[in-house]
Amino acid sequence: MIWFSASHAVAQVVMVLSVCSAIALAALLVLLVIRRDTQEKHRKSKRARLIWLSREILGADEAEAAELVRQSRPDELLEACLQLYQLVRGTDRKQLTEFVERYDLLAKVEKRLSSRLAPRRVDAIRTLERIGSHRAIDLLTHMMIRDRALTVRQEAAAGLARLDALPKPTVVVAVLEMETRPITRLDCALLRSMAVREPEDMLVLSRRILPPGLKAAVVEALGWIPNFGGLPEIKKAASDENVDIRCAALRAACKIGHPAVRNWIEFLLHDADETARAQAAMTAGALKLRKFTPVLEQLSHDFSPWVRMRSKEALKRMRLEVPDA
Repeated sequence: MIWFSASHAVAQVVMVLSVCSAIALAALLVLLVIRRDTQEKHRKSKRARLIWLSREILGADEAEAAELVRQSRPDELLEACLQLYQLVRGTDRKQLTEFVERYDLLAKVEKRLSSRLAPRRVDAIRTLERIGSHRAIDLLTHMMIRDRALTVRQEAAAGLARLDALPKPTVVVAVLEMETRPITRLDCALLRSMAVREPEDMLVLSRRILPPGLKAAVVEALGWIPNFGGLPEIKKAASDENVDIRCAALRAACKIGHPAVRNWIEFLLHDADETARAQAAMTAGALKLRKFTPVLEQLSHDFSPWVRMRSKEALKRMRLEVPDA
């Protein structure tokens, strides 16, 4: 009898706990539904206000703009401006930039640049890049030169490159420590950007004594210099003792496409290093240098599988494509 009473009591406790758990879960589900509904309403309201602010910002005169700033928070004004930057060009973009700088909407972004957390500083840098004003460029340049984290400095440099506002190549190379670490794709992209914008400075940089990895990246970037200005330095690099630099010269020659490169591509088709021979075969095929067909046919039986593959690809390409006049 005692055992039956104890079992009954345990069953009642279990039943009560089950009911309480079900009620708690139901309440939690209701709260989650209410929270999601509230968030959705907030998003819709925020989206509608941003659309309204965007219209008002573009159409406002000076007095209306001042009243708009007085009635709105700086962060929502900045968010509306960032959305508009994706849509406007020319005079409207200039007017929008003047609005941002006149009412100091970058103040909070500038504060985030001093954050102890690198991701917050990177986020601020990307915001400045989207704005692209003179003040934004000054702040990006400061971050590229002064920030303590290399990743943040690289992000700032990438932003400046997209705004076509990078400083001199020697400054960028020093600030980003390119001489003391492996070269990345970002470094190569920055060097190409500077070759287009600062060709003379890139030529000066190419004549310096540099680590092989950086030297190869600089030589390859010379192919982006307008008007074949980098051709003499590329030709010089084609006879460098480092195979990576010779291959970089071939890639630059492929980018330039000048007839003068034919004179030393043939020499590299007989290079002692298989990497250089393979790259030379690729370059000959890309430039459709049909005069090198006999050499490429010989290389299609090279002991290196990479040279054989690249030579066959070059031969196939030249046979399928009509040569330049």
